[in-house]
Amino acid sequence: MATINDVYLESRYPGEIGLLDDGSMPTTEQAMLFFAFAKEVKAHIKKELGVD
Repeated sequence: MATINDVYLESRYPGEIGLLDDGSMPTTEQAMLFFAFAKEVKAHIKKELGVD
């Protein structure tokens, strides 16, 4: 979660858009993990809100 937060902050407040703390771009594998995590969060929130 901390890594996703770091990417978000960099994207939200651009300096080096989308870069990780060490200045590198996320790998394809990291991006896929971030996306899967985001989908899980979305599904959980929709379930809690009772939205289909």
